[in-house]
Amino acid sequence: IINKAIMGNIIEQVHEGTHWGSQALVDFVKRKYICRGMFTIAMQVCRKCIYCMRVNKKLMRKDLQGGRDLAIWPFQRIQVDYTELPAVGNLKYLLVIVD
Repeated sequence: IINKAIMGNIIEQVHEGTHWGSQALVDFVKRKYICRGMFTIAMQVCRKCIYCMRVNKKLMRKDLQGGRDLAIWPFQRIQVDYTELPAVGNLKYLLVIVD
């Protein structure tokens, strides 16, 4: 069992030679050394690596925008919801319609 500062140095050295991801780094280093928070340290090392960031940004999936099919004509697909607002006179609900 070693302290976090030494573990950080070990993981950095292994990462510089391999550019493995967090889990692979932990699996490899865990064969000889153990430390609390190894995975967190490995994640921090990977996030600081400029080379990994350049490569991995292309591989990251981006969420699809919207999530609804486009309508061909108006009011073909609508979403309706309501929410409660602070009352102004007798009015306290807001109806929201998205076309």
